[in-house]
Amino acid sequence: MATTDAGAVCQANLVAGSGAINPFNATFARIGVGDGTTAYASTQTDLVGTNKFRKLVDSAPVVTANSVDFTSTFASTEANFAWGEMALFNSASGAYMATRRTVTTFGTKTTADTWVITLTVVFTPN
Repeated sequence: MATTDAGAVCQANLVAGSGAINPFNATFARIGVGDGTTAYASTQTDLVGTNKFRKLVDSAPVVTANSVDFTSTFASTEANFAWGEMALFNSASGAYMATRRTVTTFGTKTTADTWVITLTVVFTPN
């Protein structure tokens, strides 16, 4: 999963411990979904669809070796639209999108549904 330009700046600040960036933890990390279908570009800083929703993660991210799992539960009243994009954020609005926007057809969520989404970020050596 490629990182956005803003995500690379975010990661550099987190590694440096600058304190200027909210960590991707149970307090700040959010999985964002939207109805956008525009192809990924590294310059993107937000979801591009008309309908967007960022959901706080359910608990602290789970680290396993070189990967981190983030899980959010979207209740029946949340994000009821056709999902076409997903990304990881560190705030309710604005701030950074840490990972590339994943663009695919996830399906249409309705008020009859509760969806549990796990987004995995894998760190690989060059």
